[in-house]
Amino acid sequence: MSTLLGVMVGALTNLATAGWSWGLSVGLLAAAACWTFWEVRLRGSEQRAAEVEARDKVLAPLDRAGAGEAGAFGLLVADRRVVPLQGRRATMELLQAWCDSEEPAGVLVVSGPAGVGKTRLGLEFGLQLPEPWVAGWLRPGQAAAAMSAVVDCGDPALMVIDDADTRAELPRLLEVLAEHGGRPRVRLLLIARDGDALLAGLRPLVADASRWLVQGANVVEVGALGGAGDRERWYALAVGRFARKVGVLAPSTASLAGVVGADDETMLALQARALLTVLTAPGQVGAVTAVRRLPVGQVIAELFTHEQAWWEGSAALERWGMSGFASETRERAILVLAVRGTTDEESAVRALRRVPDLADATGSQLRSLARWVASLYPAVGSRILMKPDLFGDWFITDRLTSQPRLAAALLSDLDAAEMEWALAVLTRAAAVFPSMLPVLAQVWEAAGGSRIEAAVRTVVVHHTARLDQQFAVFLAHADIPVATLEAVDAQLPEHQMPRSKAAVAQRLVALYRGLAADDPAHQPNFASALNNLGTRLWALGEHGPAYEATSEAVTLCRALVAESPAHQPTLASVLNNLGIRLWAVGEHRPAYEATSEAVTLYRALAADNPAYQPTLASVLDNLGIFLWALGEHRPAYEATSEAVTLYRALVVDSPAHQRNLASVLDNLGTRLGEVGEHRPAYEAASEAVVLYRALVLDNPAHRSGLASALDGLGGCLGALGEHRRAFEAASEAVVLYRALVADNPAHQRNLASALNNLGTRLWALGEHGPAYEATSEAVVLYRALVVDNPAHQPNFASTLDNLGTRLGAVGEHGPAFEAASEAVTLYRALVVDNPAHQPNFAIALNNLGTRLWALGEHRPAFEATSEAVVLYRALVVDNAAHQPTLASALNNLGTHLCELGEHETEFRHRQEAVDLYRTMAERDTDIYGADYERAVTNLQAVYVRHGKDNEAVRLGLLPQPRDSGDSKRRPESPATPDSPRMQD
Repeated sequence: MSTLLGVMVGALTNLATAGWSWGLSVGLLAAAACWTFWEVRLRGSEQRAAEVEARDKVLAPLDRAGAGEAGAFGLLVADRRVVPLQGRRATMELLQAWCDSEEPAGVLVVSGPAGVGKTRLGLEFGLQLPEPWVAGWLRPGQAAAAMSAVVDCGDPALMVIDDADTRAELPRLLEVLAEHGGRPRVRLLLIARDGDALLAGLRPLVADASRWLVQGANVVEVGALGGAGDRERWYALAVGRFARKVGVLAPSTASLAGVVGADDETMLALQARALLTVLTAPGQVGAVTAVRRLPVGQVIAELFTHEQAWWEGSAALERWGMSGFASETRERAILVLAVRGTTDEESAVRALRRVPDLADATGSQLRSLARWVASLYPAVGSRILMKPDLFGDWFITDRLTSQPRLAAALLSDLDAAEMEWALAVLTRAAAVFPSMLPVLAQVWEAAGGSRIEAAVRTVVVHHTARLDQQFAVFLAHADIPVATLEAVDAQLPEHQMPRSKAAVAQRLVALYRGLAADDPAHQPNFASALNNLGTRLWALGEHGPAYEATSEAVTLCRALVAESPAHQPTLASVLNNLGIRLWAVGEHRPAYEATSEAVTLYRALAADNPAYQPTLASVLDNLGIFLWALGEHRPAYEATSEAVTLYRALVVDSPAHQRNLASVLDNLGTRLGEVGEHRPAYEAASEAVVLYRALVLDNPAHRSGLASALDGLGGCLGALGEHRRAFEAASEAVVLYRALVADNPAHQRNLASALNNLGTRLWALGEHGPAYEATSEAVVLYRALVVDNPAHQPNFASTLDNLGTRLGAVGEHGPAFEAASEAVTLYRALVVDNPAHQPNFAIALNNLGTRLWALGEHRPAFEATSEAVVLYRALVVDNAAHQPTLASALNNLGTHLCELGEHETEFRHRQEAVDLYRTMAERDTDIYGADYERAVTNLQAVYVRHGKDNEAVRLGLLPQPRDSGDSKRRPESPATPDSPRMQD
């Protein structure tokens, strides 16, 4: 522009002095304009080049297919792309839809077990993005500069972070990304083994203003895929690609045919088998068949010998100067650098001196050794990582666990940065290879109280049931001060790592007990610690010890309240928890009394301070559960309904109460269904499910609540005759509970209940075989649960009753009678202590009559069903919801009377059943209309069979033709009610 301006001034000056012609001036101006245009383009091009260069400094290319030499392990690394990506079309489409969203910023997590193909999926998705999209791996340590470098280029960008759970700079990147509100679109794709745990760990680390980005992040779970035929085909393809890569002749197609690995084997394991086949097959008869059948661990071990050979070949090169080191020493050098996570050459030298063989080596020798290791494996930052992760984890685990003295030497005297890295590496390995757990425990011991929170972070990210158990053992014996223990307790997420949380709670109780003995001022903290311990133990299913801890807390709080009313909130809290503990061990009346006292206290507290209204609503919800267990149906409904009203008002001001509203709506649906209000029950249960689905997207800890709500929704749908939808809800509940049980066996009672209900749903669809399998599994679970806690006897009896029905349907009349008889025996004992069990007792008696009828025991069948009818007549007086089961029992009683030849009494009972069905159909035709028509038709058939055609005509239907007498209707076997569910 300066050039153009100068020429214009000169031309105008010359024209004014008549020194130049107009033509020459115009020519100069045109030339200057062209020059300026070129100058602007050149500067723009230089600026663009600078912006792209800055972006390249933060985003590394995704594709390394043409990278340099690699060992056996390196050929399996995702970004080598030796074998084409298989499957995953639906997941790729989901990722594309996420990128195409108009939101300026977004986060998505690809999650799944080691070796399942997460990294490869992220890589291939990034490579297939069309222009102008740009995708790359976010380079370590570049989080601060990443956003400005990407945004300045103006192209929409996908930043991919592998092993996101090891990247300490991630919270900072999320905070900067959350501030991006315009163009271009920026997407952050995180890859981790446990996406839910990653997001849960990130939430407290990011600022409040950017937490929405973490809360709104979706987690895409990636699992093993393909059937046996797919795996065989993919295996053969991989063998061909690896053979071409290493330059050998592939085995024949015929020799590759056959079963490959296990059904749930990951793609990495399958490709490892293919590579091992290529490396070992030449000249070895039967090698292909052997490799196809090897355990995965042995496949890795066999490949490791080839990796070692690659090390030896590289070490033989003169430029590295490795001739002075033995092969075992070089291997230990790789191990120590991988475990200690050195950040520069000098720290690598210090780490290498930890290897006993290298203690006396010169600095120059150690630097050469460090450079050689760095040439073998690409670094994340300056840290050595052996890829694929699973294979690196195997190597570290195998060497450290087989050489305890070496492990002690390599892991001693870790500084803060080394400790952080070692904890991340060893915890990740221990999550896949449990044999690493003792070594990891030694590092926890070395970390001590000052660094324990770093250990907690890594365990939370990689948590497994075994990790939780080992960490709980460590916490139970570690010398950790009170303040640190309380910080650890706050750091452990709710509904995860229950054993560790219980261990922390036990330590705090022990510490505060001692402090309170010396100084009464610590008694409030001691009471709070006891209350917390009760909650933690209850979550583990240890109901007896949980009750003892909470009971002791109540005693302490009563004494504190006697000294000062200021402790009333604490007393109310522990009374509420005491009610839950008592209910869990079957003490329903004491549970009601404790909870009722808590409600009274919270009503007074809420009257003075509205901040107590949420807790009042929660305690009212529990009170409704206990009242129902005592048979007080109307007060139970009123308490639960009041809780719903309170929570609806609270949610208006604070969405944080949505979880509580979902819980009480779930329970309200149960209350309404049990009094026969099936449509309102469905509406409440459906709303609870909708709320829980939204909550689970934000926090997977709500999965247990969603499972409970789905289980309840299945019952409501079943009552409305929506049997297919009922099955779908119940089936989803079972899937959720199975996953929860894997982390915490305390959910077994919920899984057993859901399986029992799933059996009911399947039965309604006529799927008698699957219904039997689900109910049978529930019986097995309940038998084990009852041994430890008799409070499960009601649910056990209910499930046995259902099992009898399932067995009877497949002709197993003897076992069916045994199951039904055991259920009746259990209910007789239960009714003595609590009349609220009478409805289920009546159902069990009715079903027992059916079982006896099938065995030809007509008189005992009549007696059992007659007792059921007597019970139902009394129950119907208080609750019309029992009319359907009374009608069913009356019909069955008619069948037994027919067998005994008492036909007049038979007709009277069948007519009473018809009258009941008519009343119900008038109340709700959609639900009971079909039952009424069926009852009329059945009674008509009975009249016709006994020659009473006039009575059949009087029913308003055409007489049915007489049969030979084989059309006697078998007794009905109504399924028992869905097992009760409770939210704590």
